[in-house]
Amino acid sequence: MSDQNGALKRTKNILFLCAAAFLCTVVLGSELVARADGQRVVAWTYYIFPPFVLENGKGLTHDFIELLNQQAQGRFSFHLEVMPKRRIEMNLDMHNPGIVLFVNPAWMNLTDTLVARWTPTLFHDRNVIISNVARKVDFEGAESVRGLKLGGVFGRKYLGLEGLIEEGFISRDDAGDEEVNVRKLSRRRIDFMTAPESVLRFLVNRLGVEDVIYFSPKPIFEYTRHILIFNESPTLEIFLMKLVNDLPSNADWLAIKEKYRLNQRPGQ
Repeated sequence: MSDQNGALKRTKNILFLCAAAFLCTVVLGSELVARADGQRVVAWTYYIFPPFVLENGKGLTHDFIELLNQQAQGRFSFHLEVMPKRRIEMNLDMHNPGIVLFVNPAWMNLTDTLVARWTPTLFHDRNVIISNVARKVDFEGAESVRGLKLGGVFGRKYLGLEGLIEEGFISRDDAGDEEVNVRKLSRRRIDFMTAPESVLRFLVNRLGVEDVIYFSPKPIFEYTRHILIFNESPTLEIFLMKLVNDLPSNADWLAIKEKYRLNQRPGQ
């Protein structure tokens, strides 16, 4: 009789363990489904150059998307789409929901501002003048670069310099991108170039030419970079606003800024 009671107990224990395991599987499975079914968010960018996008498919933008997904913990699923600025603006004109990374309100041609929200500042940036240390250029306005050769990018307009360029007082030697121009500048084939400091600090470091490149302290102009939240849900807006507010103390974001040389001016 005792053997029968023992067998019955063992059977009950096995059934209990099986039920517990099944329940655990259901709970974990539900959590995974919930995470997989997080609200899909399209993140647009039109920056296709370093440090935002690198040749290996990585870069600042991709790292930031990973940070967003990590912080979202399954509530949202951010998917990056790189496309020309005009196509992004077409999506906004059609009221397609999404976010635009690293932009400023002055740059976006929004036909409907009622569904547009802007996060606090991600980081400060500015367009700067760089030159070769053998012939330093301290920018004090367009007249300070009169008579010099600008390393430009094909099709690019240069705010603040266009007048002297059109009049022939600044010559242009154009290339396909900023990285080629940094190389040319390091070899003194051009006199100066200008681009966002976030781009130039990264490229100068990447090419290992810090010792021959001079950054003029005074910029052409300064601006801030933000996330545009367009026609999205209030819950996403709340999440992004809080996340950006908390970024100054976020160790992962600080590591990203260090990795891509953001705000690496002397004294910062």
